[in-house]
Amino acid sequence: MTSKRMSAGDDAPALAGAIVYHAGEVCETVDHLWRVLGEVSIPVDGLTDSRQQHKSANGTEPLARVYLYREIYDLAQSEVADRLENLPSLLKTLDLEKAPSQQSLSYAWKQFSEQTKRTLTAAATGIAQEAVDRGIALEARVPIIPDEDDIEEDGGESTVTR
Repeated sequence: MTSKRMSAGDDAPALAGAIVYHAGEVCETVDHLWRVLGEVSIPVDGLTDSRQQHKSANGTEPLARVYLYREIYDLAQSEVADRLENLPSLLKTLDLEKAPSQQSLSYAWKQFSEQTKRTLTAAATGIAQEAVDRGIALEARVPIIPDEDDIEEDGGESTVTR
């Protein structure tokens, strides 16, 4: 899949708005931000990716999803690479064929135009806000079950000390 270069007349804010609008619709049917990122439509024809697509393990759309993920969670490239390596479900959700290394992510994102990066950053902000507004879980939450040693008895009431 190849991406066309955006001309000066193209409207990047409109593209970001379209991505956010679709994310809002996806939020109606899913319960977690990962699923929103996996199902949102990203029109790659409006994005510039200068990589040689035939040599790339992962296409523009999956890497745009990863870029959105990184921006929403405010992660360093190394953290993103580690999560993709260690969370096969995230890898699959973002539609990646294989986990890219930190170096591969760095190279790929350098091949995105500045306008593409601005578009995706704006879209990430909007998607996160849509998710919050609609009560979508941003992170998997694991309930803390305290150890017996961590519970203090205080006048008949138990409290957790951590």
